[in-house]
Amino acid sequence: MQERNVCVESGCQAACCRNISGQMATTKEFFLNAFPMAELVDSPNTVIQKIVNHEEGVYYSILNNWWISFAISGVCPNLDSNFNCLIHESRYYQNVCKNMKNGSEDCIRAMEISKSGILQEV
Repeated sequence: MQERNVCVESGCQAACCRNISGQMATTKEFFLNAFPMAELVDSPNTVIQKIVNHEEGVYYSILNNWWISFAISGVCPNLDSNFNCLIHESRYYQNVCKNMKNGSEDCIRAMEISKSGILQEV
């Protein structure tokens, strides 16, 4: 039985899973397990520019051995055609995303940002 997706039920098409950037404490190998097609770029500024320039894909820059700056430009590649996250229950999934509650202030902000096409940071 598939997990109930309250985001889809409310009409949201995973607004919080597109055009996002952030930093996370992880290794390159761990990050690539979640995003195997991610492209390494030269700096965190380049990571952000990928969203600003609407270059769809996942991009990352290594800040040091344990920090990655990343951007998902466009829709996250880990979403299926029904906007369900394919890695939601995996250890690769970000707690900041997993903990977002449907209808919360952060959720509403993500929907507004998604409609405007502006970058959001997690």
